[in-house]
Amino acid sequence: MKFVDEATIDVAAGNGGAGCMSFRREKFIPFGGPNGGDGGRGGSVYAVADPNLNTLIDYRYARRHEARNGEPGRGSDQFGAAGDDIVLRMPVGTIIKDLESEEVIAELLEPGEKVLIAKGGDGGFGNLHYKSSTNRAPRQKTPGWPGEQKKLKLELRVLADVGLLDETLTVVISKSGGTKETRNGMLEVQAAYERAGLRFGAHAVAVTGEGSELDRVAVQGEWLARLPMWDWVGGRTSEFSAVGMLPAALQGLDIDAMLAGARAMDQATREPDPRRNLAAALALAWHRGCDGRGARDMVVLPYKDRLLLLSRYLQQLVMESLGKDRDRAGNPVAQGITVYGNKGSTDQHAYVQQLRDGVHNFFALFVEVLRDRDGASMEVDPGVTSGDYLAGFLEGTRRALWEKGRQSVTLTVPAADARTLGGLIALFERAVGLYASLVDVNAYHQPGVEAG
Repeated sequence: MKFVDEATIDVAAGNGGAGCMSFRREKFIPFGGPNGGDGGRGGSVYAVADPNLNTLIDYRYARRHEARNGEPGRGSDQFGAAGDDIVLRMPVGTIIKDLESEEVIAELLEPGEKVLIAKGGDGGFGNLHYKSSTNRAPRQKTPGWPGEQKKLKLELRVLADVGLLDETLTVVISKSGGTKETRNGMLEVQAAYERAGLRFGAHAVAVTGEGSELDRVAVQGEWLARLPMWDWVGGRTSEFSAVGMLPAALQGLDIDAMLAGARAMDQATREPDPRRNLAAALALAWHRGCDGRGARDMVVLPYKDRLLLLSRYLQQLVMESLGKDRDRAGNPVAQGITVYGNKGSTDQHAYVQQLRDGVHNFFALFVEVLRDRDGASMEVDPGVTSGDYLAGFLEGTRRALWEKGRQSVTLTVPAADARTLGGLIALFERAVGLYASLVDVNAYHQPGVEAG
């Protein structure tokens, strides 16, 4: 397995601004000369290797990247301003190819490495450029040159291929140690270390149950460390154990803030009054949304790129916990909530059409984030930021669904930071447990998974 991630994108450098034909016109100066300035250079598109990134997922959703055009030249010897360059940040190890010819344009092998992938067009010449001793009043001007446009294929190479494997820690997570997908992935990675002449155990950490198959492999292979995963902790509720906290810390997340957010939510959801208990209110809203029997799906629409994977997380948490054919007394039932979704900004142009005008078999869960970014936001229109537009998209979509009788629930959070993320995870875990109590199923076993 050579490549682990790929995406295709379109890049367009800016066109050069047109040159200007103009002559000096002033009172008492009857023979003013040419003063038309050159057009500005179009912006170029660069790629830079960012060591903080490890996936190309952003480029699977944002596929068109355009630099600004140069401004045209003007009279009075004024040259047009150059268009702003754009820089696309990509993980170390990304290979950039021409989509049609498969020619390699660049390889980002070193952190901070920056390469030009689409050159902006040069600005056109104004008539001032053509002034000479034999041509005192030139009327020539040229348009700006077009910027390069390319269709590119991005491929992210595995660490072994870019020479970073000796600096890489591998974390293997499996409670029982017998899950074959995890074991197969571990064997693939172990083989890559061995091909590089490295001992896998010197770079490996296991998170597993004591005495498990993986635990025995780690002991035998003299791995760096073995961290415990208790039998009573299920995979879908293990984010606040070493299962989730170790990878989060290694990726630079503030795990202290995550745990603080979870702790605050745990305290808040112990409130006995369901009208003041957020988890109880959420569970009751789900119960109403699907008639307490999974009659409707739950569509998760977070309006924040950082929450892109929220729907996938909830798929495992909700569907594995609530999808049961027996209640706690062993009586036959058919319970569960089917979950799917995507970030709301993408769905503005995807399946909102189906949600509004198609089969009424769902309720929506909107997640609204009040703070769009840290620091000041640029204005994309006078007095309007991208965050304002995003808030408008959410309001518009929610109203469009309401007009057609589609139910929805909205969770509003202050920011998409580590503390809020910890609180959201804790909230959903509590809500699933309370919903299971409402429909009398066991949320904490998975006989269907074990059967498969």
